[in-house]
Amino acid sequence: MSQPGGGLGVTAIYTSQVARWGGLAHASLYDGGPGRVVFWLTSLFVGLGRLVQPGVPSLAVSILHRQVLFDRILERLGAQAVMELAAGLSRRGVLLSDDPRVQVVELDVPEVVKLKEELLARSPQGRAVLERGNLRRVGLDLGDPRLDDAALAAQAPPGSPLVVTAEGLCMYLSASAQRALWSRVQALLAARGGGSFVFDLVPAVEQAPPGRVGRLLGRLMAAFTGGQGFVRDERGRADIVEELRGLGFSSVEAIEPRLVAEEWALPRPRERSQQVVFLARVERGLQSV
Repeated sequence: MSQPGGGLGVTAIYTSQVARWGGLAHASLYDGGPGRVVFWLTSLFVGLGRLVQPGVPSLAVSILHRQVLFDRILERLGAQAVMELAAGLSRRGVLLSDDPRVQVVELDVPEVVKLKEELLARSPQGRAVLERGNLRRVGLDLGDPRLDDAALAAQAPPGSPLVVTAEGLCMYLSASAQRALWSRVQALLAARGGGSFVFDLVPAVEQAPPGRVGRLLGRLMAAFTGGQGFVRDERGRADIVEELRGLGFSSVEAIEPRLVAEEWALPRPRERSQQVVFLARVERGLQSV
């Protein structure tokens, strides 16, 4: 197994292991010994942090709630074309492309795409996934200044409505980089005659200050990701909604998984999590979730 270099490969591995731990469909395709070690070590440090700060939500449950809420939103939107930005080792592309009518494109840095394809190639089921014509993996660095709007639009799958997702990405971007990404997605959806953008971001003002163990975990995360840690600023949820509307999104919803866990049939609905998932639409009249 090759190791991703310089990207968010370790966080992608941890997130995929959360899906396996949570029993989500197709998560076993990306399972492996190194992934289980990453999951175990992260769980150990987070568990120590929760002993010191017992009110801190579970990281694994938070990510599990986020993953399944994304799935539920896409189901309710009736997405026929999906582009996952920074797809990592997400099993969502496999899940969606089980339906041959749905076209999916997964974008991530080339190292992560290579790792994903190597993991898929280990099993007959994974090799069958690699052969699917309605699921493409594209090695593309969203931070590359040479990547213009036209180049990104060229990778979008055919079909309508188009849904763009960015799970676990925006927390690593500065406010200005977030706005640049959101503006680019809005332009893409507008050019396609409308669509939806689904992403997660817990405003820093809603997060508890990290304790000693949390700071240690943050340093480890930065070491794993080449110095790229979580970005904090003073914007609240309402500020983010207004920014998105100012960029041209016609409607914006902020959905907190823990508040809809039972209604939306999320796993482990009674366990505490902390996530905020934004659903931003272009063009009025798209169906509501």
